[in-house]
Amino acid sequence: MNATFAKRSKFRMLHLGRHGRSRVNLAQERAEDKHEPKFKISGPDRQQPITSLGKRQSFSQGAFLATLPANEQPTLFLSTSFLRTEQSLDRAIIGGNFDPAKIRRDSHRSLRDRELGDKYGYTTASDFFHAHPSERARRQELGKLYYGYPNGESYQCLIERVSCALTDVEAAYGEDHEVAFIEGHNSTVRACVTVYCGLSERDFESLADKDVPNGSITTLARNEATGLMEIVRKLYVPEPISKSQYRQFRKKQKSDGDEK
Repeated sequence: MNATFAKRSKFRMLHLGRHGRSRVNLAQERAEDKHEPKFKISGPDRQQPITSLGKRQSFSQGAFLATLPANEQPTLFLSTSFLRTEQSLDRAIIGGNFDPAKIRRDSHRSLRDRELGDKYGYTTASDFFHAHPSERARRQELGKLYYGYPNGESYQCLIERVSCALTDVEAAYGEDHEVAFIEGHNSTVRACVTVYCGLSERDFESLADKDVPNGSITTLARNEATGLMEIVRKLYVPEPISKSQYRQFRKKQKSDGDEK
């Protein structure tokens, strides 16, 4: 991949999160447990909210970020235009008790998840390829970077889209913020790592094989010698706060709000 963008980046550190478990994830998990090739869910994908566990996972992401040294804590918080990432980012900011007056929060629709096309609704990629064997052969021919599901987009197209979005973000906020947190999707975490670390096609193939867990954080930091970002924390998943702790916190928060 072209490393020019990465070397021009104004960020010193970037925390890449995957949203907390959503209703889509829950539907997929239940279908997989039942060995069903397809999952069912009502409403558009972009409007699917996070679950109770997803709220606690996202809260714990923010709580973890707040434990880092001050110069590693983000001051710029970004989400995609999907409801599940917006909700997750809200919880992360609350979980870290980040002062709204000292941070900037924004979203960018071009950071959204990879368009899956005809694959959406299938429980796993294997289920889709079992139903469409010719597509399995096409993916083997093109490779994971250049293959796109019918009516969907390839990772190469996603990376180009995300690169354009990050260019906008850097232009708007790079001068004022050295450390950022992006709450995204599994595919956008992979895309951001590829863009900022200047990965080769072979490195991307290896990266694409790795699952990005809900509620995880991958941290990139600039190597001053090469000018590129390097992974310094990989797919770290903070332990979700317990249900009782989360309820107590929310109760206290509402109480404090009433007092104000």
